[in-house]
Amino acid sequence: WSLGCIIYACLSGSLPFDHEKQEETIRMTLHEKLTFDLSVWQKISPLAKSLLTKLLEKDPRDRLTMD
Repeated sequence: WSLGCIIYACLSGSLPFDHEKQEETIRMTLHEKLTFDLSVWQKISPLAKSLLTKLLEKDPRDRLTMD
């Protein structure tokens, strides 16, 4: 999860789930689907987006691991 957040931030300059209000950030992190709706994502490869989707999978049992 942490690696996904770092890669997302390096590629986009923002966090994957972020809001001014901490409660909203928590809600988004727990319940919202990962999106690539910022204009910067138009320049990012589908492979990178796929990696991020797998690293930021909410269910730890389904999340990509180092193994």
